[in-house]
Amino acid sequence: MPKLSVTIIAQNEAGRIGEVLDAIRCADEVLVVDGGSTDGTLEICRGRGARVLERRFDGFAAQKRFAAAQASNDWILNLDADEVMTPELNEEVRALMSRDEIAEAAFWVPMRLVFMSRVFRHGSESRTPKLRFFDRRRADYADKEVHEHIVARGPVGRLASHALHHSYRDLSHWVEKMNRYTSLGALSLARRGARPSVARLVVTGPFHFFQEWILQGNVLEGVPGFCWSVLAGVARVLKYMKHLEAERAGR
Repeated sequence: MPKLSVTIIAQNEAGRIGEVLDAIRCADEVLVVDGGSTDGTLEICRGRGARVLERRFDGFAAQKRFAAAQASNDWILNLDADEVMTPELNEEVRALMSRDEIAEAAFWVPMRLVFMSRVFRHGSESRTPKLRFFDRRRADYADKEVHEHIVARGPVGRLASHALHHSYRDLSHWVEKMNRYTSLGALSLARRGARPSVARLVVTGPFHFFQEWILQGNVLEGVPGFCWSVLAGVARVLKYMKHLEAERAGR
């Protein structure tokens, strides 16, 4: 039977990574690649029995590709340091790994966003699974500055059970992460040769708010759903503003 390595990249995640590690019940190995933590993340991971490697962070895809390459097993389940496996997901993965042979090269993993203490069932974050469970002999990471993804060379399945995505501790953490992600997104636009568009800048905020609030169903998630929809629009506006700013500054 194939064996499984769960890989996690982390940096200064002492407040959350313990819960992530405690929830993993299906792995033959847990490998954490740390990008330079100074807050006790390394000690927490080692204390939970994880194998820990240290590597300077040079991009999400590069860091995750390194983790997959260093894993002891060919089957990889990659988790972010804020994604918690449910008991149902552990059981489903364990059942898959009990097969003598797995035809699929990779599997989509459903995610449920947890925001303002609410587990979302609606919205793009909870309706969009992530390709995280894969055979490294038949799949690899595509190079992107942010929102890196797996490219599979073979059939792709989808799991029925989900993980819980505790993406933001609070609104201040959202601001911190979005500042970094929108800068990377603006850089990606510039590298692709995209030209800043004032029209896009004007309409993108209202459009993405409407998309999340109405079309994706976050209206059913109450106040947290409204807040998330507002932030979805703000993040898009910020990315395009940074792209415009860099273009005008000649960067």
